[in-house]
Amino acid sequence: MENKKQIFSEQERMIFLEILKKYMKIVEFKETHSAALKAKNKAWQRIAMEFNMNPLTNYTRTAKQLRRLWMNLKQRQRCMIRRQQGRPISLSGPKVLQIARALMSSVESGDSETVGDDVASDLVVETGDPMSYEEYPDQEPQPETSIKIERSVSPTPSDETETECENSTVTPGNNAQNPLEGTTTNLEDESNFPSEEVRYLEVQLLKEKLRAHQQENENKALHAELIQNMEFKILTEKLREAKAKADLAELCLKRQRR
Repeated sequence: MENKKQIFSEQERMIFLEILKKYMKIVEFKETHSAALKAKNKAWQRIAMEFNMNPLTNYTRTAKQLRRLWMNLKQRQRCMIRRQQGRPISLSGPKVLQIARALMSSVESGDSETVGDDVASDLVVETGDPMSYEEYPDQEPQPETSIKIERSVSPTPSDETETECENSTVTPGNNAQNPLEGTTTNLEDESNFPSEEVRYLEVQLLKEKLRAHQQENENKALHAELIQNMEFKILTEKLREAKAKADLAELCLKRQRR
């Protein structure tokens, strides 16, 4: 299996984070039912499409590569904060993107395949915002939430799975809200995505197809012109050769008559 590192420039990472902001609620939704998984996959496909259509990006990236990049950015910024502060990290959901952007310039490379060092990190998640904890639609609100997760991260995270948490203690909170509450049954609806952006991307795709078609026609015309020029040169050489033979035959005939 191919294990090729994908290097992202700082500009590409900033573009990726700007696009990701629009889909953050869906991407960071923690439920695993089929509708949520389909919505996440669709969101990552949209993110990849917008990223690749940006004229400032260097290479075409897949949704899987961008997904691993996001996992690595979150893991690295947590490790860097812990090293700087020397204590467990306290993060709430909306701050993850801000901290990842703030630390972007400190990341040595944008390798989407590997995480730098083996790190054992403690993560404390405080509730009180919609993204810190997601409840099931049939659950009733309950008292405060405090989540403490201790986990070990392997150097190379797998393609599809997230890092497993070894010890976790969860108590649901009364202020926790579902980021997709009220829209769970409509996760696959186009209304979950910005229609203007979708239309813009469709227009850009059509323009790209048109440019590719025009380029193909130009290449065909150039190829036909080259072939025509070569055929003309060949015919010219054959005509010159025939004329030389005729002149030689005429000269021989004159000598014989003398």
